[in-house]
This record gives sequence, C-alpha cells and structure tokens, in this order.
Amino acid sequence: IGVVMVLGFAGPRWFLGGDGKQSNPEKTVNSYLKALETKDAVSILSLLDPDYIKAVDDMLKAAGTVTVDEAISEGIFNYQSIRFEGLAYDTSINGNVASIRIIGGAVTGTDKNGTTTTLDIANSSFSDYRLILKDGNWYIMVSPTGISD
Repeated sequence: IGVVMVLGFAGPRWFLGGDGKQSNPEKTVNSYLKALETKDAVSILSLLDPDYIKAVDDMLKAAGTVTVDEAISEGIFNYQSIRFEGLAYDTSINGNVASIRIIGGAVTGTDKNGTTTTLDIANSSFSDYRLILKDGNWYIMVSPTGISD
C-alpha cells in the first residue's frame, strides 16, 4: 500500500468555513479514513486544518501550474480501493491539540496495478495523526510533507 499523501489541494469552495464540524478527534480521523475509502475529496479537505488549505490554495493560484481537479486526481487517490477495519484508537488531548495513534485494526488496499495488500494499521502510514481544535471543531494538522508527520 502506497503512502497516501494529502497535500491539501483546494479550491475556494472547500476551504471557506472549514466544514470539518467534528466534535472529537477520533470522529475526525474516522471521517477522514471513510472519505479515503469513498474517494471523497470534498470531505477530506473539509477535515484538514482550514488555514493550511487556504495557504495551499493561495500557492496553487500564484503558481498557476495545476488545476485543483488535476491535483486531487493525481495526488490523493493513487489507488483502486482502500478499506479500514476494526480500528482502535489511543488518544491524548492537551488543550486544543490532540494526538491519535491507531493501535489496532487493518488497512487493505488495492493499488493501480490490482495488487491487494493488507497491513496491521499500527505499522502503516495511516497510524498517527495530530489534530487542532478551532472554533469548536477538530481538524487534522498537515505538514508540508503530508498528514501529521
């Protein structure tokens, strides 16, 4: 299973207001994983830190090198399918920042070539997340290299 890098490709309709509206960090991560399963770019982007999304959108506009649709199709969904099952979370919250490690469950992915692999999620690139609380909603923090380094 390749690493799914979400670099926050967004157009104005996705970052204005942030739409994540998740009441706890585990729900936010669970919604993110469900959005990966259904290849729902709008939902994924609504769960990421809105300040990061705006910064990336501004950068893409300034560069004028790629459209939002091209960025999403080439960068986020580089797999045929992905499924997350039996997840167990270890969550720690310190003020407006949360850390989540998925300590149990499996991720099964099928790559573009049709090869299917199942991994213990704790040993995959999907295991660790940092979130920030903004305006009563939890958002996944993103670094320049991907989701929650």
